[in-house]
Amino acid sequence: ESSEGNETNFISAEIREQLQAVFDKFESTVKIVGHYDDGDLSRELRGFMDEFADLTDKITYEERDDANGEPGIEILHADGTSSGITFHAVPGGHEFNSFILALYNVAGPGQELRPETIEKIEQISAPADVKVLMSLSCTMCPDVVAAVQRIAAARKDVRADIYDIRYFPELKEKYSVMSVPCMIVGEELFFGKKNIDEVVDILGNR
Repeated sequence: ESSEGNETNFISAEIREQLQAVFDKFESTVKIVGHYDDGDLSRELRGFMDEFADLTDKITYEERDDANGEPGIEILHADGTSSGITFHAVPGGHEFNSFILALYNVAGPGQELRPETIEKIEQISAPADVKVLMSLSCTMCPDVVAAVQRIAAARKDVRADIYDIRYFPELKEKYSVMSVPCMIVGEELFFGKKNIDEVVDILGNR
């Protein structure tokens, strides 16, 4: 392996070890589909996934050249149906844990939730398309990302698209986003740190 190859390692030996403990808890396999084009984000995502997909046989990985300007890694259930969760971001920095949690939530058993929270998630009456704009250096973003993708994992009619704002200036411009995290539901914007109950309330009150 060339020295250049070593510099692109995303996952340290220590983290690999910790991840094995998480993968061992998966109730089912998870499929990841990389939607790529020839841009910078696709290049970084391919590099990340080439390394990540080799970590465990609990994850199957497929590449598609169909990004149309919105590259991302989509998480699917073992049967090939989409979880509704797509990361349009390299899951590094503060978002690495969010990505691992997303896989765990789709594979099952997933993060434990309070009975009241589960009930509120079940009562969401309208389908929701949620975009979360974040940056990898943002310390408040993971809470919002994790909450939205946890709900999407539980509900077939909730989509969670996670965007690294650095790669999507057009979204920043379109919605006049001055700070992250920014959650977009329909055309409505919600800024700042939110826990899962606050996000469920937003989705339930539309």
